[in-house]
Amino acid sequence: MTVKAALEKYQTEVTPTKRQSTQSAEVRRAAILIANLGKYSLIALTAEIIAQYRDERLAGDLNDKGERVPRSNSTVRLELALLGHMFTVATKEWGLGLTYTRFSTSVALLPAQGETADFLPKKNSGFSKLLPRTQTSCWVGLPVSPLPLACVGLRF
Repeated sequence: MTVKAALEKYQTEVTPTKRQSTQSAEVRRAAILIANLGKYSLIALTAEIIAQYRDERLAGDLNDKGERVPRSNSTVRLELALLGHMFTVATKEWGLGLTYTRFSTSVALLPAQGETADFLPKKNSGFSKLLPRTQTSCWVGLPVSPLPLACVGLRF
């Protein structure tokens, strides 16, 4: 199965279950992925190919004046997230025999500055004393949200 066929199947089976605004965004992202990676077989798609795609997308496209207009990290990150979810669905729900993910941490992008709120409570802060204790401490990248932490359901 090619990336094009898998993304088209994803668009007919998975995308309709999402919100309307997400659906329209995924259609645009899938079209870009199909244009750039659609010819590859799912088996042949490697982390190196995905990293090359990522770098080309970040470099941007040529505008009317012949200048490169770079893409934001978030744009490319969301495209890669769609591709990654398509691989997950293909493996778990469609029964494709992909034994490992094609994505590595070297391919992933960090969100653009200002899109996440890093939360790392200090040991002696009053706030950290209010949190329940666990056996391990962890760093959590929280999306910026007006909801209090208790509403998000995070445990530390």
